[in-house]
Amino acid sequence: MADFRSPEGTRPFGPGQPYTPTEGTGSAPRTLQPPVSQNLRLRPRDWAGGLTSFQKLRALADVDLVRIVIQDVKGQILGMERAVALKDGAPDTPATQKQLERVRAWVDHPDPGAGLSFRRWLSKVLEEVLVTDALSLYPLHDRGSRFADPSGKPYGLRQIDGATIIPLVDALGQPPIAPDPAFEQVIHGRVETTFRMGELWYLPRFPRPDSPYGRSNTECVLITINLALRADLADLSYYTDGTLPDGLYAIAADWSPEQVRTYQEDFDAVLEGSDAQRRRIKFVPSGTFSETKKRAWDYQFREWMARVIAWAFQVSPMAIAKQMNRSTGETMEQSTIESGVRPLAEFIEEPINQYISGPLESPDVEMHFGADETEDGTLVKDRNVAYLGRGVRTINSVRREVGEEEIDPAIGDEPLWDTPSGPVFLKDIIETRKIEMAARAKALAAPAPTPASRDEGGAGPKLAPAPAGETDTDSGDAEADLLRWRTFAMRKAAEGKPLRRFQSEAIPPHERLRVSTALQRSYDRDADRLSRQSAIRDAFHSLDVAKGAFTEDLPASARKPATEIEAILLGWFDAHRDAIIAATLEELPVTTAKAAGLGKKLDVDALLDMGDLVDDLARALAGAVKAGTSDTIDIVGFDFEFDAAPKAALEYARNRAAALVGKKLIGGVLVDSPTVGVSITETLRDSIRGKVTAAIAEGWSPQKLTAELTDALGKTRAERVARTETAIAYNEGAYQAYAEGGQEYVEILDGDGCIPDGHDDMAKKPDGTVGIVQFDRLANGQIWTLADFHAHLIGHPNCVRAAIPYEATTSQEAAA
Repeated sequence: MADFRSPEGTRPFGPGQPYTPTEGTGSAPRTLQPPVSQNLRLRPRDWAGGLTSFQKLRALADVDLVRIVIQDVKGQILGMERAVALKDGAPDTPATQKQLERVRAWVDHPDPGAGLSFRRWLSKVLEEVLVTDALSLYPLHDRGSRFADPSGKPYGLRQIDGATIIPLVDALGQPPIAPDPAFEQVIHGRVETTFRMGELWYLPRFPRPDSPYGRSNTECVLITINLALRADLADLSYYTDGTLPDGLYAIAADWSPEQVRTYQEDFDAVLEGSDAQRRRIKFVPSGTFSETKKRAWDYQFREWMARVIAWAFQVSPMAIAKQMNRSTGETMEQSTIESGVRPLAEFIEEPINQYISGPLESPDVEMHFGADETEDGTLVKDRNVAYLGRGVRTINSVRREVGEEEIDPAIGDEPLWDTPSGPVFLKDIIETRKIEMAARAKALAAPAPTPASRDEGGAGPKLAPAPAGETDTDSGDAEADLLRWRTFAMRKAAEGKPLRRFQSEAIPPHERLRVSTALQRSYDRDADRLSRQSAIRDAFHSLDVAKGAFTEDLPASARKPATEIEAILLGWFDAHRDAIIAATLEELPVTTAKAAGLGKKLDVDALLDMGDLVDDLARALAGAVKAGTSDTIDIVGFDFEFDAAPKAALEYARNRAAALVGKKLIGGVLVDSPTVGVSITETLRDSIRGKVTAAIAEGWSPQKLTAELTDALGKTRAERVARTETAIAYNEGAYQAYAEGGQEYVEILDGDGCIPDGHDDMAKKPDGTVGIVQFDRLANGQIWTLADFHAHLIGHPNCVRAAIPYEATTSQEAAA
């Protein structure tokens, strides 16, 4: 690179010669730019840039709205449990136990000389942090301390008013090191004392890069606090100030001033006396009353100010804002604890533990704040269910947490991924994805096939399926002619129309016939495949499978199994509902005071045993599987008899039916094994149990109990379960047929908005990639491997998805 002083560096319009450092300055960089003679100033926060004074910050912190929020933060911290314990990994020995006893005694009174308990001491510390962010702690101890405590107490962590402390800076903008003073305490405009580094702990929570002073939570919302203060003063003046009376009465226009004055005196005399006397109705001559003071309370503006101030202090505005729903409120409350109160508590822990390790000589002990409340059980349950279904947690990790016995590690320790057709192992999905990505990378890296050229081994015109024009006329360029011909070839093949031979003037005459013949054969094969796929698609449409994806209808052969499943569910519930009603009515005469105990005695789970459903559901599901297998064989035209279909259908149906009722078949025996995202029993039992408990506690009438229980599993819900399970079973049968027939790829037929694992009306159309599941695009038109189709038999409840065989064209085969 050229030197600045070279001819190139000094040429016209060049970068110019940079300035050299001023004589006398050091080579080390300054960490900040302090004002000139900053250390001579005797007023804290007197810094370039106009920092708000400590006095003003403390005055603004006493505005009602701000003070409420500050007290809320302090209350939450003071309400936390504090624990003094050995550090992780510290040995439990007599020596460490002595440390533990010494620290516990000190924590109860962190500043014995001041006579403050821990909570009162902590309240002062929090006030300083939240208002001025100038926490100043003076560690008292008997080793090298220059200042003795007048009370004679050798130990303590004393708080000093941060508004009296001025941080000093050296020539580089850093705190001076001993023996130079690093801090000054200024009292009434004069330096009271100085502190060396380490003698005073000056701890701003939010330090600035351009100043040694911090930025407190109060300083972050100065404008908003001023708005709140002026709004309060304006409201106060409405009741205390003003030159207008509350109202004016118009009297007769012909009254003289003397008559008006006399009447005013008489009326005032009537109103004198007690408040009760003034509030009575007074009758006056006819006239009209005009109200002069009208006040509209601007709640939205005040709520906005409250939310901004609460957010600045990182606490929930629930107590001062409009009521919100319980779920949103709990989530916000938990979020503010984790993002606001908890970090503040951890900031306070740091100097306390520093004092414990240093002056108290107890390096194996620490103090920390615990949680002020336990997390809501419903939130924990919902989070665990979500984590289980997305492979974040395993079944055994959750069972250990709730104290349940672990299951087989081959299942319990493997992460699962919840799909519409049931959970699958996450490792299987990852392995499948790796294979797909490798195949895709191979396809992208493979060169496109080319027709033979005049030179043996030469690179002739590329054969590519991408469109290149709007006409099929010759252009004189072999590659452009070939791309254009290929585009129209596919269009004509899809329409079932013939196509003229390929011609291009850019190809030598002796090569034209051979190239044209080869391309025509390729076109004929592709046309045959496209025609076959079109015929199969039409056959599926006539079967109402693809139509079902748009109209939420099932194919005719699957409607009977769906009706059977719906009838089985409703019939089973009708029978069990009568037993539940009878058992509940026996408890109704009992007094409400005993309702809680009786609710436990009534065993709802025993009355809702769904094991007897498995055989009936399995029979109906097996019928749906057989229908899917049979329809697929007939339409696609497989030339084999699928003798294994009944056996495979029955095996699938029994396992699926067991999963639906929260059980699992092991050696032909049903055992309890709820499956994430599959079982229909859990929410049903919770609903019924809640209604039964309410009926016993509140003494419902038999009619009300019957009506409430009937809604627990109504026709709409039973129909939805039946349709969804039938669609899954039908596609399971189609999968078995394709697997037996050796089909590698299938094209998905689905409804508007359906994506592989859900519904999204804004999803884009697929890009035609073969063998890759595009999870964020419409499923309709995607080309999947058979394994992918098996993993995504439907996209969501009530979805009716279909798959037809996909045959790659000649160019796609070559690329693969």
